[in-house]
Amino acid sequence: MTHDLSTFSDLQKIADEMEKSFKKQKLGVSVKGKSFELQGRTLSDPIKSINEYRDLLHMIFNYAMGNIEGLDLAIGNSMRRALEAFSTFIYGTGIAEVSFDPKVIKSLGNHSRYFENLMYRLVLHGESHFETRVYAMQGDLSFYRFISEEEKQRTCKEVLCFMYCLSPDHIESHIPDAIHEIQKWMADIRTNEEFDIIANPKKRIIHLYDIPLSAGLGENMLDSDIPYVEYETDVEDGDFALRVSGDSMEPDIPNGSTVFVKKQSEIADGISGAFFLNGEVYCKKLLHKDGKVFLCSDNAEYHPIEIHDGDTLKVYGKIVKVLC
Repeated sequence: MTHDLSTFSDLQKIADEMEKSFKKQKLGVSVKGKSFELQGRTLSDPIKSINEYRDLLHMIFNYAMGNIEGLDLAIGNSMRRALEAFSTFIYGTGIAEVSFDPKVIKSLGNHSRYFENLMYRLVLHGESHFETRVYAMQGDLSFYRFISEEEKQRTCKEVLCFMYCLSPDHIESHIPDAIHEIQKWMADIRTNEEFDIIANPKKRIIHLYDIPLSAGLGENMLDSDIPYVEYETDVEDGDFALRVSGDSMEPDIPNGSTVFVKKQSEIADGISGAFFLNGEVYCKKLLHKDGKVFLCSDNAEYHPIEIHDGDTLKVYGKIVKVLC
């Protein structure tokens, strides 16, 4: 009995060779090898399960390579199923237990923290439904529904790298044509040192002003009397933050979003910034054209605001990040 699919296949091959050998020697002894898969308390034909598992690995690899047609909704669920099957074959337990087993994590070497974070996202946020039957077909297609195609492809690569890192022979036995690509992807997996720097950025406290920054009609002047709350952020260039009210800068800066502003007194044309104009604060882009100066919106339904002689225009700073 084994949980390792490669060992299982090797034992089946040995049994088949023994059967052929006894037949050739005509010893009058009949030898027949038969393999079974234990599901709960029932023995069943394992071939279907093996083929399904191999198909899942091929599906994940194809998606990672950009062949995504017809797979978009199901790929997240397929990743979970493959991981669950992999952990059952290799370790005899569920992926949730394997993912946080200190011995398994240690065996991932200098990539352990990166993969531990990956498994947290896939397992804790995905909830595996395959503990008793890793190949059971489920109707749950919601996993990763709102994640971009690029992120899904990256996660497919990471899942295959995770499995390859733990058992390269196992993966090579099922998708041998993928090994060259997987080895290239492994080179992009961050080391523990690199991941620590990214995962633990330096936090700062900035002022988040609780009056809206107008992206449409304008609000009150931003000055030292405006109330604010302290806001913790890892945005390095953000000196303060404001809330956007209005849709004039959509789609890049949606109504209700929070913008982080880097203080500066000048700003180039076409760069989104926070401006003070005649007692009001705007989220716009500066434009110099035909000897005139305008504050412009991204939304074509809003006309540019022309700056006239005698107007008071001040640049508060450049918008460096938008949080929707």
